[in-house]
Amino acid sequence: VTGSMVSVGISLALFVVVSLVIILMLAGRDADYYEDVLHSTEITYQRLMDAKEGRTSSSNVNKKVKIKEKDHGLHKGKGAFVIAYKHFVEMKRSSRLLFIDGYTVFGAVSVGIAGYFIKDGMLSYTILSVLIYIQYFLTVFGRLKLELVKPYIYMIPENSFKKLIAASISSLLKPCADAVVFFTMLALVGGADILQCIFMALAYSASGAVFVGLTVLYQRVFGGQPNMIARVFLGIIFLALAIAPGAIASIIIAAYILPENMLFMATLPYTVICLIEAFIMFFASRNLIDTAEYSGKFI
Repeated sequence: VTGSMVSVGISLALFVVVSLVIILMLAGRDADYYEDVLHSTEITYQRLMDAKEGRTSSSNVNKKVKIKEKDHGLHKGKGAFVIAYKHFVEMKRSSRLLFIDGYTVFGAVSVGIAGYFIKDGMLSYTILSVLIYIQYFLTVFGRLKLELVKPYIYMIPENSFKKLIAASISSLLKPCADAVVFFTMLALVGGADILQCIFMALAYSASGAVFVGLTVLYQRVFGGQPNMIARVFLGIIFLALAIAPGAIASIIIAAYILPENMLFMATLPYTVICLIEAFIMFFASRNLIDTAEYSGKFI
């Protein structure tokens, strides 16, 4: 409409690239795992029917299914780090590219669109804030939380701190991979300069570390606490206490200390403080898995 063929071309190119990525992701999925699940369900149903009708065996459940031995079972990892390997296997089932999933693609496209229209170094911090806000919920309700409420992690005869680190590895690395993709896209569309994108990527990764630490802290403090209102209220307080020091330090340093040509480093205090807090929370909860505190709600 305005005659800007460059803008039209960029928009169409992004549309075509995203469409091709989604089609390749859907077409490249291996359905063998789901066929095995269906076959298992069929066997279970047939056995129930045999029991109801008084039959001792059935000849209809001997269907042979091709199973890829290399993807069957946990043949790698040792001791506590078999937990991390299990998480990697689960992630590989959902995406051929480890740590790059549907959220990564959706987030990169959203960041690219927002950065293309904003193109303001200071407003780009709004993009970082939104990404960190979403990341909080993805982390505290992610794999680490599910692992800590299951009894299996307590059965591994390893040091508690080592098991805690192993269960957290995938949750710590995922934000780092997302940060590279998100802020590379932001730099490519001109939403912020390269140096600023690097420091924002570091801040996003550090936020992931502190949120993993909060997940461990929540398990330590709440445990089997059934009062959801109390958990939400205290969870918000802990989140504010974890984020506020770094955010305030970055604002003060950017406003009163850093010269204008060094403002791309504004998020550095936030990054450093988040990493220190994450280390403190992990170290303070290092014996969390020494004793199983059964809540009656293991899943």
